[in-house]
Amino acid sequence: MALRATIGSVLFLLVLLIQGALQAEQRGILKVSDRCSVALDEGTVQCVVPVANEDADSKQHPVGKNWDFWLQVSGKGVFLNPLNRTMFAKVTGEASCHGAMYKRDRFRIDAAGVRVCVLTGQRKHAELTLESPATSPGEPLVFSYILRE
Repeated sequence: MALRATIGSVLFLLVLLIQGALQAEQRGILKVSDRCSVALDEGTVQCVVPVANEDADSKQHPVGKNWDFWLQVSGKGVFLNPLNRTMFAKVTGEASCHGAMYKRDRFRIDAAGVRVCVLTGQRKHAELTLESPATSPGEPLVFSYILRE
């Protein structure tokens, strides 16, 4: 009888651990255009459109601590520009983003399949993958991401 209760307790704890592990991971797809800001924790993108006669570089990015980076598309490449203490690192092999060497500099990401580790402003780890680069001006880039607690 005691053995049956112990096995039941162990199974219950295993179910709780598996549910916690599943809840600690968030996956999503983001369509991001030039000069748009991204908040990975919410899986949201916000773009600011300049008013007529306004220089495109004068646009303000959204205010708030939840924004992680903004996308810049230029003749020199495609860049992730950090916001709110966000940092980037190159994914090497199958290594986890938890042990990556993060830098606060902007990060160049040009080819489909490129994977980037992101340490968000909220100090969560994410893996961002460029799924589809823009094929024409103004077309959004498609990213997939996995955010871990």
